[in-house]
Amino acid sequence: MVHGENNTPPPLGAGRAGLGVPIVNNFFKKPLDKPLFVWYIITMKATKKDFEFTAALLSAAIGGTPPLNLVQLAAAKFKMDNPRFDEERFKEACGYYDECKKVLR
Repeated sequence: MVHGENNTPPPLGAGRAGLGVPIVNNFFKKPLDKPLFVWYIITMKATKKDFEFTAALLSAAIGGTPPLNLVQLAAAKFKMDNPRFDEERFKEACGYYDECKKVLR
């Protein structure tokens, strides 16, 4: 699932000011390319707050909260935590806009 033959992460490049940030333009075919996204999720450091939020989202999903609402809640939370969070890209990756079109038909 990860990039490369030996389960190595995607190559790092000069990226943002030489910080070793993956050069995403070469890897994203869709809003969030699955192998790169999975690699990011596996290597990120989640905090207690992150796990509590995830548990709350899952609980809401099990309780019957509509998926479109869950996407909006998650996007709002991520935007509060990180001002550089790209809400539109996240919603596109979740299929939010496709589902909205289905609902409006």
